[in-house]
Amino acid sequence: MSIERVIPIFPLNVVLFPEMILPLHIYEERYRIMIGNCLKGSGEFGVVYYDGTEIRKVGCTASITRVLNHYDDGRMDILTTGSWRFHIEELIESRPYMEARVMVLNDREGGSVKELIDLAREGIRQLEELQRFVGSQIDLGSLSRMELDDFSFILASNDLLTAEDKQRFLEMTSTGDRIRESTASLRNIIWRLRMKAELRRTFSTRESAAGDTRH
Repeated sequence: MSIERVIPIFPLNVVLFPEMILPLHIYEERYRIMIGNCLKGSGEFGVVYYDGTEIRKVGCTASITRVLNHYDDGRMDILTTGSWRFHIEELIESRPYMEARVMVLNDREGGSVKELIDLAREGIRQLEELQRFVGSQIDLGSLSRMELDDFSFILASNDLLTAEDKQRFLEMTSTGDRIRESTASLRNIIWRLRMKAELRRTFSTRESAAGDTRH
């Protein structure tokens, strides 16, 4: 059964996923008020992707886990963690900041358990390949022990994916589709990185050969 709630809304140029860590610097007066009210209440607010033109309808709540700094002029540095996804049903503008009536958005599995596990294994293989190109350290062992829906969000929130891709993955309500399509996007990124690396090696070899000829 879908659950309807009213939550504060913070439009940002970022796509937040469940379990994703998001540090924020709060400086605008209206958002200082909003965060102050959140700290007195549930400690959570909705983050929606804003590309400078449009506020998207699907977002994710951010739970305030820690206030890192509270400045004399009212600004704050806070640490938040993504919690649950929602769909905006109605925007409410009766406060200095925006609120919305939202419906909780849940996943369906989108395939058999075996199929989903196979998709997740392919996703982990792509992350392993990606590590070799970008040098990032990912705890692949912990990923393999995750619930499949949590893993799908980790995969879809990869820093090399575009914000538009991330938003598309956030809006999906099939765990299997999210793993499948984010894995395909990562595979394309790896292909481009491989081509760039090959071009660099080719040009480096040619420059070395030219240098040897000059000697």
